[in-house]
Amino acid sequence: ASAITTGSDSDTIHINGGSGTGLGDSTIISTGGDNDLSIVAEKSAMDGSSIRLEGDGNNAIFLDGDINASEITALGGNDTLTVSGDVDTSDIDLGNGVNQATINGDVGDSAITTGNDTDSIAIFGAVTGSAIAAGNGANTVSVDSDYYALSDSTLSSGNDGSTIDVTGDTNGVIGDSSVTTGSGADTITIEGGSGSGKSGRHLQESCIVYTS
Repeated sequence: ASAITTGSDSDTIHINGGSGTGLGDSTIISTGGDNDLSIVAEKSAMDGSSIRLEGDGNNAIFLDGDINASEITALGGNDTLTVSGDVDTSDIDLGNGVNQATINGDVGDSAITTGNDTDSIAIFGAVTGSAIAAGNGANTVSVDSDYYALSDSTLSSGNDGSTIDVTGDTNGVIGDSSVTTGSGADTITIEGGSGSGKSGRHLQESCIVYTS
């Protein structure tokens, strides 16, 4: 196992894993500052590894590749996370602040969490066996998939009014899942179609819960 540790100033870390894994069985810790972190790899950006960005800095994290069995934690501050691949068996927590998370792949058996303030979570892939949770604030959460957008999963947003868009395609949108919002003027949009000659099911053994 390897470790990279930086202090409280603003740091830049770029890792190029080439055809292998960018961060494998390793840890990156920063104790503060505005950090710019990027990991590029053809195989996996992170595998069995962790990133922990402490303090109230505004962090930018770019991961070009999949994330497997890993943890990403960014505490206070306004954080931006972009993942170009899938997220599998991993935990992502962006903490409080105006955060933005964009996942350009599937999310499986994982958790993606943001704290209080106005956050954006956008997932361009299927969410399976996972928990997507935005804290209090006027949040925007979207899932856009070519198949079931949510399966065996939970999607939630706290108080203060949220916008939630869930889009599926071929055979349905939400299966064995729940969408929950807190108090405030919320907007929930569920869209889907039909495919393979079968009528699409927008909701199957699922529920939507909101509180006023």
